[in-house]
Amino acid sequence: MRLRSVLILFSISLLIACSEGVPTKIKQFGEPQVRDRIVAKEQPLAHSFINDVKPLLDKRCVVCHGCYDAPCQLKLSSPEGIDRGFTPESVYENRLRETEPGRLFIDEQTTQAWRNRGFKPVLNERDQTAQANLDGSVLYQLLAQKQEQPLPDVA
Repeated sequence: MRLRSVLILFSISLLIACSEGVPTKIKQFGEPQVRDRIVAKEQPLAHSFINDVKPLLDKRCVVCHGCYDAPCQLKLSSPEGIDRGFTPESVYENRLRETEPGRLFIDEQTTQAWRNRGFKPVLNERDQTAQANLDGSVLYQLLAQKQEQPLPDVA
C-alpha cells in the first residue's frame, strides 16, 4: 500500500500547474524556469514514467487530453505534450476565425519556445521539491477534493 501511495504521489507531482505571478509562490519555491525533462528510454525516470505514470494517464486523462481537440491543447498522451503544457486561450471560440496552430514537433521545437507563445506549464518549473510539486499541483488539488467529497455509491 505504501508503494502505491508513493507512486500516486509521484504521478501527481509530475502533473502540477505553475501559479505564475503569485509572490508567495516565488518566495517559497523560487522563480519558474523551463527544465529539460525529456530523457532517454533507458533511464530510470523514463521507466518509471512508462510503467507507473503513463498507465494512469492513459486510463483517466487521455480520453479528453489525447489529441489536439482538448480545449486547452494539453496533450497528455506524450511526454512532449506534457512538457509543452496548455494554452489559456479559448481554442473552441477561435475556430470561427483563423488562428495560429499549436502543433507539437512542427510549430515549435523547445519548451521555452512554447512558453514564448503563451503556453503554461503543468509540471513544476520552480524548485524541485516534493512540497513545491504538491502545492502547485492542480491535479493533486482535484484528487484531494474528490477524496474529501466522493461521489455517491450507487449502481
